[in-house]
Amino acid sequence: MKDFVGCLDGPDFNNISVNYHMWNEQGSQGHRYWGAATVNNAVHEFHDFANQDGINPPPDDLDIYIGKNTTYGYALMSAQSVISITSGTVLAAATFWTGPFAPIIGGISMGIMQAILPDIHIGINFLSSDRQKALAYHELAHASHFSQVGSIFWEQLVLAEIFANGHGDQNSDNADLIAVCESWAGHIGLSYAHRMYGVDNSLPSGTWERRLERSWNESSNHIPIGLYQDLIDVGEELFSIGGALVSACNGDGSGCTIINDEVFGFTNEQMFTCLGSSTDNVAEFQACLINNHLSSTTNSLAQVNALFDSY
Repeated sequence: MKDFVGCLDGPDFNNISVNYHMWNEQGSQGHRYWGAATVNNAVHEFHDFANQDGINPPPDDLDIYIGKNTTYGYALMSAQSVISITSGTVLAAATFWTGPFAPIIGGISMGIMQAILPDIHIGINFLSSDRQKALAYHELAHASHFSQVGSIFWEQLVLAEIFANGHGDQNSDNADLIAVCESWAGHIGLSYAHRMYGVDNSLPSGTWERRLERSWNESSNHIPIGLYQDLIDVGEELFSIGGALVSACNGDGSGCTIINDEVFGFTNEQMFTCLGSSTDNVAEFQACLINNHLSSTTNSLAQVNALFDSY
């Protein structure tokens, strides 16, 4: 997106703000400008937050496509070549990944396809900045993760999610790889949304951190979104669901539980160091965290293992 907003004569200027207000008509110029500006802000904010946390920022040359009709995102990164080679299979198995590009992919060459497909797709059909940025931070967390694991690892993840038609479930092929990558991005997306907005948010109650704290898995035994926050914070807040006291629920409504969480004191930086190219499942992440960072906390091995067992 480009928008010429005016011209100023004089010395060098800094910190000039241009406001793009909330849109009224889906797909309108105002909608697209607001979405592009909000995502652009999220990129800069993510760099600041990543620097605070000691994790990799996303690559500087990201190609980001904003989707005016969608509220989902994906991060292809280097995997455009894989999709271009397997485009027939992709279109048959998972049009989610090709999204708005599906109508044209079948008729263009592999080289053109690689040039057209973006590193990241971010849907912008939202009516609040915090919800928009929660998605943007999630996809930028993938880009950050990619910068540490490299192309081969990321191509395996994209192929796994193509054939799972998204995140799949615990029985999907390569579900372990999907689980560790999507749970980390889920954690970062929600925690950075809280860091940016705090109590000034569009949620009906609570904060983005509270939503993260009450998250168990995305679906039954798959994608432990709440795990990382439980490694950082102290204890669990109980709440009532159907008359039963629980501390976290699966995102798809498939169940709730009380997390065995006596663990605290780990950091995003420590956890990110354990998300290298050899960490393709949650068990590998657990082993790395224990072997390399447990001694820097006051947690016992039994407490950490019990927390992981809760997921």
